[in-house]
Amino acid sequence: MRERGFTLVEVLVVIAIISILASMLFPVFAKARGKGRHATCITHLKQVGIALHSYCNDYDERFPLDAYRGPGAFWYERLDPYTHSRQLGICLEEGARSRTPPTGDHPYEWSYAMNSALCRLDMWGGQTLFDLARIHSDYDVARLFMAGEGLADGMPPDWFAPAWWQYEQYHRFLHNEQSDVLFVDGHVKALGKGARFSFYPGILEQ
Repeated sequence: MRERGFTLVEVLVVIAIISILASMLFPVFAKARGKGRHATCITHLKQVGIALHSYCNDYDERFPLDAYRGPGAFWYERLDPYTHSRQLGICLEEGARSRTPPTGDHPYEWSYAMNSALCRLDMWGGQTLFDLARIHSDYDVARLFMAGEGLADGMPPDWFAPAWWQYEQYHRFLHNEQSDVLFVDGHVKALGKGARFSFYPGILEQ
């Protein structure tokens, strides 16, 4: 007896079925991969929060100052002894991306930027928010923006950006139209374009 092989029609039917299944499964895999990257980003930001608080403990409860010029000038570069890896500041959804601030002399490589009310001089009140004890006594630290992701090209590594949250030219929403925000109390929350912060010092409106 002669063995019967597959006909061309049968092969084409099998290929069609595989193609249909693949088209159904690829979006599921992509969504799962995106959720995994988002979870990693949240973990990174929480670790950044731990590093920032460790820095404060060693420097009289003051956050690292941020500047644009000189070696080690960026706030995250001052955290090197506490983070031990620059990869901690890279959002996997965005990947490594270097950009030099307009007045800077070297590229900024992190995906995250810090609230400039905490890492720069207070330009309005003539006071400083660097003192962590004062922050805890004067503000709701569960709503005070400390750092966040989605820095648009050309933007500096520190923000008065809570006020800019709604403007696409300043901000990139990397996780399903949301961005992760680290608050002073250490928790991380994903927020969309509709989130509202006070201009200064960056309190999330309830």
